[in-house]
Amino acid sequence: MVTISNRMITEITMEQENLFLTTVHIPEENEYAEGIIRLVVSPQTVISNKGMSVSASALCTGMMINAVISDAMTLSLPPQTTAYEVYVL
Repeated sequence: MVTISNRMITEITMEQENLFLTTVHIPEENEYAEGIIRLVVSPQTVISNKGMSVSASALCTGMMINAVISDAMTLSLPPQTTAYEVYVL
Protein backbone atom coordinates (compact mmCIF):
# COMPACT_ATOMS: atom_id res chain seq x y z
CA MET A 1 0.00 0.00 0.00
CA VAL A 2 1.07 3.56 -0.74
CA THR A 3 -0.12 6.88 0.72
CA ILE A 4 -0.70 9.78 -1.66
CA SER A 5 -1.38 13.31 -0.46
CA ASN A 6 -2.51 16.77 -1.54
CA ARG A 7 -4.73 15.53 -4.35
CA MET A 8 -7.68 17.45 -5.77
CA ILE A 9 -10.71 15.58 -7.11
CA THR A 10 -11.21 16.84 -10.67
CA GLU A 11 -13.83 14.37 -11.90
CA ILE A 12 -16.19 11.81 -10.39
CA THR A 13 -17.85 9.05 -12.38
CA MET A 14 -19.91 6.03 -11.33
CA GLU A 15 -19.75 2.59 -12.92
CA GLN A 16 -21.83 -0.21 -11.43
CA GLU A 17 -21.06 -0.17 -7.68
CA ASN A 18 -17.71 1.63 -7.99
CA LEU A 19 -16.98 5.34 -7.92
CA PHE A 20 -14.04 6.62 -9.96
CA LEU A 21 -12.22 9.72 -8.71
CA THR A 22 -9.87 11.42 -11.13
CA THR A 23 -7.34 13.31 -9.02
CA VAL A 24 -4.44 15.64 -9.65
CA HIS A 25 -1.55 16.31 -7.28
CA ILE A 26 -1.37 19.88 -5.96
CA PRO A 27 2.31 20.35 -5.08
CA GLU A 28 3.50 22.29 -2.09
CA GLU A 29 6.62 24.44 -2.30
CA ASN A 30 9.67 22.46 -3.51
CA GLU A 31 7.53 19.39 -4.23
CA TYR A 32 7.20 17.55 -7.52
CA ALA A 33 3.73 17.40 -9.11
CA GLU A 34 2.86 13.71 -9.60
CA GLY A 35 0.13 14.16 -12.20
CA ILE A 36 -3.24 12.53 -12.67
CA ILE A 37 -4.35 9.26 -11.03
CA ARG A 38 -7.80 7.68 -11.28
CA LEU A 39 -8.84 6.08 -7.97
CA VAL A 40 -11.34 3.23 -7.83
CA VAL A 41 -13.53 3.72 -4.75
CA SER A 42 -15.48 0.54 -3.98
CA PRO A 43 -18.06 -0.13 -1.25
CA GLN A 44 -15.13 -1.49 0.83
CA THR A 45 -13.16 1.79 0.64
CA VAL A 46 -13.05 3.63 3.98
CA ILE A 47 -13.88 7.33 3.52
CA SER A 48 -13.52 9.85 6.32
CA ASN A 49 -13.74 13.59 6.86
CA LYS A 50 -12.07 14.92 10.01
CA GLY A 51 -12.21 11.46 11.59
CA MET A 52 -15.91 10.94 10.84
CA SER A 53 -16.98 8.21 8.43
CA VAL A 54 -18.77 9.58 5.34
CA SER A 55 -20.35 7.98 2.29
CA ALA A 56 -18.91 8.18 -1.19
CA SER A 57 -21.79 10.46 -2.18
CA ALA A 58 -20.26 13.15 0.09
CA LEU A 59 -17.25 13.43 -2.23
CA CYS A 60 -17.31 16.22 -4.83
CA THR A 61 -15.05 17.84 -7.36
CA GLY A 62 -12.68 20.42 -5.94
CA MET A 63 -12.22 18.55 -2.65
CA MET A 64 -8.67 17.94 -1.45
CA ILE A 65 -7.89 14.39 -0.30
CA ASN A 66 -5.18 12.08 0.91
CA ALA A 67 -5.55 8.37 0.15
CA VAL A 68 -4.10 4.96 0.85
CA ILE A 69 -3.93 3.11 -2.46
CA SER A 70 -2.71 -0.14 -3.95
CA ASP A 71 0.89 -0.13 -5.11
CA ALA A 72 -0.29 -1.81 -8.32
CA MET A 73 -1.42 0.61 -11.02
CA THR A 74 -2.66 0.15 -14.59
CA LEU A 75 -0.55 1.36 -17.50
CA SER A 76 -3.53 3.27 -18.91
CA LEU A 77 -3.67 7.06 -19.19
CA PRO A 78 -4.52 8.17 -16.62
CA PRO A 79 -3.20 5.32 -14.49
CA GLN A 80 -5.85 3.65 -12.33
CA THR A 81 -5.56 2.01 -8.92
CA THR A 82 -7.68 0.84 -5.99
CA ALA A 83 -8.26 3.23 -3.10
CA TYR A 84 -8.39 1.50 0.29
CA GLU A 85 -8.86 4.67 2.34
CA VAL A 86 -9.77 8.24 1.37
CA TYR A 87 -9.32 11.16 3.77
CA VAL A 88 -10.99 14.47 2.98
CA LEU A 89 -8.77 17.38 4.00
